[in-house]
Amino acid sequence: MKITNPKKFKFFKNLIEENIFNYSDVDILKKDLPNVEAITPAGKLYGGKDHIPEKIDGRELSLVMINAFAYKKKFKTLSDFFIKICNLNYLRRDVHVYYSPDEEAAVFGRHKDPSFNFILQCQGKSRWIVDRVEFPMDPGDVVYIPCFMSHQCVPLGKRVSLSFAYWSK
Repeated sequence: MKITNPKKFKFFKNLIEENIFNYSDVDILKKDLPNVEAITPAGKLYGGKDHIPEKIDGRELSLVMINAFAYKKKFKTLSDFFIKICNLNYLRRDVHVYYSPDEEAAVFGRHKDPSFNFILQCQGKSRWIVDRVEFPMDPGDVVYIPCFMSHQCVPLGKRVSLSFAYWSK
């Protein structure tokens, strides 16, 4: 996408920088909070109220924090921005934090979500495959995933990303 209005881009860039979730922030994910789950090697969620192990079958687990608005209120500003620029009508929305400790960590396989998603790469690198198109992601990059579009994340090392999800009316 070509940036045609530098002022809007600067505003967006500032929003991105304010919402970056760093590796140092990941410690909150490891405190067995009820809204944190792990992704198992089978691509299933594990956790909630149970203790989350660091490994299953020798593989590191990626962690997911659902309802991250409760943790960092500034996420609402970026979420509002996506709603405005895309003119989204939504029934509900959420922000999920994803953390993978390395490139071999268990993640979800190719799947489709019933929500619109904007993925913000915060730390590390990943590759997103959206409907057979690959998007290399560096910190600060954003990819849009339409509702029910097939997609998958491939961590290229330790990574943190945010998913801004919107369920349409």
